[in-house]
Amino acid sequence: MIYFLRGKVAEINQESVVIDVRDVGYELLVSHIDSFHVGDEIFVYTYNVVREDENYLIGFVSKEEKDVFMSLIKVKGLGPKTLECLKNLNIYNIDDLVNYYPYRHDKIILNDIKEAQDKQNVII
Repeated sequence: MIYFLRGKVAEINQESVVIDVRDVGYELLVSHIDSFHVGDEIFVYTYNVVREDENYLIGFVSKEEKDVFMSLIKVKGLGPKTLECLKNLNIYNIDDLVNYYPYRHDKIILNDIKEAQDKQNVII
């Protein structure tokens, strides 16, 4: 597993950035894409998603952001891509999520969200 990366932003795409780490380019899905600039030296924590049909990295600008992500992916129905989409909807914490989904919606079960909220009330 890749825990973090330090390098220069080589490219910025619609949903991802490419970080040059010693002449190897790592593509990372990131939130707040507008905070990255080509040529900037950055440090990001990562989460490696490996599934049967896909393999990708998600980048986090802080340890806290990664910790919240790690706790939220334990909620039934919330996976890495869903959480990235929620950030694009300006949902940054559990309260925002509960307000956005006041009833059962798609595969998200509010009881699980409430459990996560009771365990950890931090900002995404």
